[in-house]
Amino acid sequence: MCVVRGRFYKIDMSNQKNKLFSEGKISHVFDSTMASITNEIESLEKDFLRKLNTNEYLDSMVRKHTIVLPAIEFENAYFQTYQKDVPATYFPDSYKIPDYKSQKTAFIQYFIPVNDKDKLLCYQPCSQTPEGGMDFIVSSGSITKAYGDLNNEPKKIQKIFDSEVAKISINYKGLISDIKAFNKKLIAYCIAKFESRQNKLLIQ
Repeated sequence: MCVVRGRFYKIDMSNQKNKLFSEGKISHVFDSTMASITNEIESLEKDFLRKLNTNEYLDSMVRKHTIVLPAIEFENAYFQTYQKDVPATYFPDSYKIPDYKSQKTAFIQYFIPVNDKDKLLCYQPCSQTPEGGMDFIVSSGSITKAYGDLNNEPKKIQKIFDSEVAKISINYKGLISDIKAFNKKLIAYCIAKFESRQNKLLIQ
């Protein structure tokens, strides 16, 4: 369960687009990385290879293309509250608000800090389909979601948030596992591509 602390500030979410686990599988990033490695190695010329320190080159390739892990600081989650006018159409009929009016409504917005590799959190793990958290927004330095508190029930909203965070944690662990597995195979991939290029140039 997340421990949260209260803050108060009005947030405008209208221009936020990136959503958690919504950009397809992380394998798209892996494929793009491997294509970049292949293109770079295939561009090596024979004269350059003769002067090249193979070990240093391969080490630099691995460092360059290793994917830095995104980090979610679940333990540092916090919230902010704000109010905004909400059209009557968003309320149940029991509120009896005329259709042409709006109702000032309290919102609780939660933030979970992340590191500067937050864009990777838009991708899904390869090994599983996300079951929750996909309506959280990935913004600069955090993942965030706002809940309308129509009935002044912050404890209920906290429970909903905690439940969604538990699902996010499962998806996040799968994503990290996939990235670590990719990074582990990176040196072997670079060596294979390098040796293939080297052998091709030697027979020319």
